[in-house]
Amino acid sequence: QEKKRKGTNMNIIKIPFQIVKPLFKSLWFWGAVLVLVLLFWASKGDVSKMAKVLKLLARFVFKVVELVLGLFAIDLKKMFDEVGL
Repeated sequence: QEKKRKGTNMNIIKIPFQIVKPLFKSLWFWGAVLVLVLLFWASKGDVSKMAKVLKLLARFVFKVVELVLGLFAIDLKKMFDEVGL
């Protein structure tokens, strides 16, 4: 009985990762495409403009990563509390 309960708990943890994994792969892909498009657009101007775009992009990426990690940290903690770890 106890063993079966543990098994279902592990499945509950695995499910979000199965949903998130392909999402992240497509995010990386579209992120790369966006970066290339931005760089191409920026390089029509001068080098300083390109540097500005890169700096803004880096700041934006950092904020997004921070946000995502924050969300996941909260969710993972909640999940672990439910499992009882």
